[in-house]
Amino acid sequence: MKKTAVWYYQKNGEKRGPESHRALQSLLDRGQITENTKVWTETLEDWISISELEHFNFASLDETPRDLTHKENFLYERETDGHPTSPKLWSRLWKCIKRYLLFFHS
Repeated sequence: MKKTAVWYYQKNGEKRGPESHRALQSLLDRGQITENTKVWTETLEDWISISELEHFNFASLDETPRDLTHKENFLYERETDGHPTSPKLWSRLWKCIKRYLLFFHS
């Protein structure tokens, strides 16, 4: 019969376990332990960080969480920004053009 590895881990300075490999991976995937969590099994001489072991999958930790509520603040400049011509002048000119067109083309 194949012997299953029994793992222990430290959380908040306390030794926890025993846990199976699958249970420890699940804790890692859910973020209940981190890659810096110290683990131990009978084949190890001392407690080591879980990230030093090849037995565990850290792919879920590589995904950077994205804050979907964050909106970038962009400042848009118009071509006329900083230009000495007043926007009011353009609106008056446009009003004159409309009057001219209505007067001569009606």
